[in-house]
Amino acid sequence: MGHEIFTALSASSLEPEGFETVLRALDPQLKREHLLRIRQLDLELARLEWESRESESRRNHVFRMGGLIAGVAISMGALASGVIVAPDQPWLAASLCGPSLIALVKIFVLRHSTSSDMRAVARTTTTTTGAAAQPPMLP
Repeated sequence: MGHEIFTALSASSLEPEGFETVLRALDPQLKREHLLRIRQLDLELARLEWESRESESRRNHVFRMGGLIAGVAISMGALASGVIVAPDQPWLAASLCGPSLIALVKIFVLRHSTSSDMRAVARTTTTTTGAAAQPPMLP
């Protein structure tokens, strides 16, 4: 492209007819270079969009895997704790292994929770704490 501009600049000392001839000769080359540059920019934009989508996909995968791992760890811990305390404190085992466990797993793994989940947790908590408050039956 530099050579064409030099030719056009040196032609500025020409008569107007010579200058028009140089511009007509230069015009198709400039159009081709412009179209080439537009195509290069379109390819660069497409590459950047693809990289952005790929990066977002990777972050989303890591986020979801983290939630899955946290959900599994919490549910396994709650189940193990519930089994361990079940002989001595059945009300605590019911709280650990009941609807609250399901609600926690839904929150961490599915990233979703409904009001019915929370009502079930509250109902279980109320029931188990009421049972725990009663004195044990003596034989």
